[in-house]
Amino acid sequence: MRENRKGRHGRVLRILISLLAIGIVAFGGLVAYVCVAERQIPEKVSELGSYDAIIVLGAQVKRDGTPNVQLQWRLDAAKEAWEAHPVPIVVCGAQGSDEPAPEAEVMKQVLVDA
Repeated sequence: MRENRKGRHGRVLRILISLLAIGIVAFGGLVAYVCVAERQIPEKVSELGSYDAIIVLGAQVKRDGTPNVQLQWRLDAAKEAWEAHPVPIVVCGAQGSDEPAPEAEVMKQVLVDA
């Protein structure tokens, strides 16, 4: 009876280890795919070709009312794209409980000032 229990526990452990290994390999494959696909994105927004509008998604606004780093990158890319091909810019973003103003308002002001 004890032998049977040990064998069952060993089999369950092998299955769990196999599933973990499959998960690690799948995750590694997904990361590799994203890295390879990312290389095909143009480095400069102006290299994208023609477009009808620029859409900038919101990100957190700091407590002092300035965009965080990620949002500033998006705004810089939007400005670069607009300079290459002037089209309407659509900004969107809400206001979190820790933000002094709606993201879209801050984004609009930064782009207008630029």
